[in-house]
Amino acid sequence: DERVADHGMPQALADKLAAFYRGALVDWRAPLAAGTLGQAPRLARLALRHALAHDDGALVAQLAAQGVGFDQPLRGSALALDVALAQHAHAAARALLRAGTPVSADAIHRFDREPPADLVAQLLARGARADGLGVARCVACGSPEAARVIAAAAGDGIAAAYAEARDAMAARYEEDLRRVRAGKLGHYLGADGLAERVANLRAFVL
Repeated sequence: DERVADHGMPQALADKLAAFYRGALVDWRAPLAAGTLGQAPRLARLALRHALAHDDGALVAQLAAQGVGFDQPLRGSALALDVALAQHAHAAARALLRAGTPVSADAIHRFDREPPADLVAQLLARGARADGLGVARCVACGSPEAARVIAAAAGDGIAAAYAEARDAMAARYEEDLRRVRAGKLGHYLGADGLAERVANLRAFVL
């Protein structure tokens, strides 16, 4: 309207531009409200990505109720649950589990922030692997309770497997910390976050 009023743009051209952008607008909310989103897979994927990005378990439940499936890769080869765990979307992850989403064997390895012990237990019950790397991941992220849940499920040999994973993980964090402090690396955890993870790994006793 400003271009037409103040800059001489022909109204016909302005109308064409408006129509073009309206046609390009992707709207998943209208079919969700109409109960038809399950019939539009592309829009359903956009809605699912939104739900995970905002940790919206209620929206995940709505998608499931409308027949949206969660068994196809959502980002690369990662399933919806894997993406939720990597994004710390724990409410959405719980909703996905309630909806019967597939659980990958390495799901616990996706955690990167204080995994809740109850969520870890649910993943194990649904087929996630209980291994040393999973224990180390939970320890590093500040959830010794979740680590012990995994260790209990893993059985014999887990102490040695954890020690191997712990040492390798701590070494990587220590090297990253050295480079961050030297100004040679930018890291999303920062120096304090890296130091905390190293301390978590060194302090935990299985």
